[in-house]
This record gives sequence, structure tokens and C-alpha cells, in this order.
Amino acid sequence: MFFKVKVLSNSGKILPMFRGVIILLLWASAVFGGIAIPLNLDNLIKQSDKIFVGRCLEASPELDQRGFPSLWCRFQVTHPVRGVAEGESVLIKQFGAGQKGGCQEGEEALLFLYPESEYGFTSAIGLGQGRFVIQTDSNDLKVVLTPFAHLRREIGDLDLESLLRDLRRRVSHGED
Repeated sequence: MFFKVKVLSNSGKILPMFRGVIILLLWASAVFGGIAIPLNLDNLIKQSDKIFVGRCLEASPELDQRGFPSLWCRFQVTHPVRGVAEGESVLIKQFGAGQKGGCQEGEEALLFLYPESEYGFTSAIGLGQGRFVIQTDSNDLKVVLTPFAHLRREIGDLDLESLLRDLRRRVSHGED
């Protein structure tokens, strides 16, 4: 991308060169702003307030009490790791109501959640890296799926129960 730059003048007007720099900075922010730093399991554990496997019971986009667009997701905890109890109903408020970002009714997921903000918002850690979909394979074994290649490599062929044992060990031994 090239910008036309005029020679600086003494006229005191906003210089086209500065407009070009500002446009370049805005473009770079838009292009690179959504790139997540790859996080491993230890990073996910360290940053999380709650870790659990649960089934999404409902997902509804609504404005919150302050008028912020929010996606409300209710999960029933089936396998707690940190910050929740088995059977607990966890209500998650995510910023933005235009997408289902991590909440699809009926879906089972392993979630690593940030602590709630002062306005009650939370989300999966690392722009979605802290969200793993759980599916049952052809051998009736629950497997953990993620779109992030670095996490797939780290988890390897671990089934859900093996991964949960590893996570609980890490949390209880303070490896977080």
C-alpha cells in the first residue's frame, strides 16, 4: 500500500503524510488485532477462573442491564476442574450478541473461562483457545476437539477422561 505524501509546508494545515500514517496504523490494527498469541494448557490453566466440561442448555442474545449487547449461555457442569461444582448451572455473559461464539445449545464443551469483568462479562481464554468441543467417536469414547493446531499437538490422542485427569493433576499441584 502506497500513500501520496506532500512536502511539509508552513501553512499549519493537517498534513497528508500524517493522515497516511494514521490510516496505516488503523489498517495494521484491523488486520493484526484479531491474531491470538498461542497458549498452551498451562497458560490456559493459569489465566482461568473456571474450568469445566458442561452441556450448553441455552444461548440467547440480549442486551444486559446497562444496554450492552450480550450473549447469555447457560451450561450444566458435568465435569468440574476449577471454580465450579458438578451439577452446577453456570450462566456465562459474553460481550456481543450477534454470534453464538462458543455457545450452541446441546453442545458439550470443555471451557477455560476468564474471571468475570466488573460488568459481569467473561469468555473462553485466548480468543477461543480455551474452548474445546466434546464429541463421541465411533468407539463411544469422548474426544476433545479444537481448531487450534498447537493445542491439538499438545493434547495428542488423549480422550476426555485422560485430559481431565491431567488437568486436575496440574491444578492440584499448582502448576497453574
